[in-house]
Amino acid sequence: MLSREIATSLRGRSISTEIFPFSFVESLEHNGVDAGNGRRPGAKKRALLENRFQAYLVEGGFPEVQGIDADYRIRILQEYLDVVILRDLVERYKISNTIPLRYMIRHLINSTACLFSINKFYNNLKSQGIKCSKNTLHEYLGHLSDTYLFFQVSVHARSERKRMVNPRKIYAIDPGLINACSRNFRPDWGHLLENFVFLKLRRENSVIEYYKTKAGHEVDFLITDHHGRKSLIQVSAGLKDPATRKRELKALFEAMAERKLHTGTIITLDQEEKLKTDYGRIDIVPAWLWALSSQPCLPD
Repeated sequence: MLSREIATSLRGRSISTEIFPFSFVESLEHNGVDAGNGRRPGAKKRALLENRFQAYLVEGGFPEVQGIDADYRIRILQEYLDVVILRDLVERYKISNTIPLRYMIRHLINSTACLFSINKFYNNLKSQGIKCSKNTLHEYLGHLSDTYLFFQVSVHARSERKRMVNPRKIYAIDPGLINACSRNFRPDWGHLLENFVFLKLRRENSVIEYYKTKAGHEVDFLITDHHGRKSLIQVSAGLKDPATRKRELKALFEAMAERKLHTGTIITLDQEEKLKTDYGRIDIVPAWLWALSSQPCLPD
């Protein structure tokens, strides 16, 4: 049952507890790897954690698939997706027109951490002769969120209308599911990394938005914690390419200036650096190290 169905059955006398697949830290514990208890690892331990983190981005955190053969893992995760489609969606919501639903799931699983527009998707279906109304597509997207298969992140805006009309970014429940069910033969490290960052933030129940600067540049996450404190997080697989580094920093600088924030974070696969700039301090942090922290951003 979905949490809202339980609340309805119990007439509201319930407290919901969300259970996700293993986080990276939980997967380390499951596999008997010492996470270090906050201590900064040495070179040998750092290499191990980097290796385990990349393996986590490929394999994901579902308990049943931990440490098993790759072909078997992929089959199990594909079965998970089929069960969600059949039981949690088609049977629960009495969906008869499953073609656009399956097409939407395939589209979203292959474009996680990307902007998604119902209008564009509707026109795409229409061009292929697939009949489905925009309202139905909105319902399907809501159902996919209710079943925890995908999550939606809106743009930061004071106007609710702007939040509604702007495309939303889509994230999946597990990186292993993305790899097992997508058409990509090689992992897209940038998208997998951003999906990973979202899931950690989502577990912490922060308010998560993406941010568009006045110049039109995008910062992946604007986070608001339980005390109303805001932080900016940019995600990039690597910053060694000068053009990529310039682009990511420029968007973050603009957002920091507009939000009047003096710190920002860039999460990468394996790069680490601290920058002192005219806009404030930028922490460039490897994702595995960031994941070992209990805070959305590394402490000062």
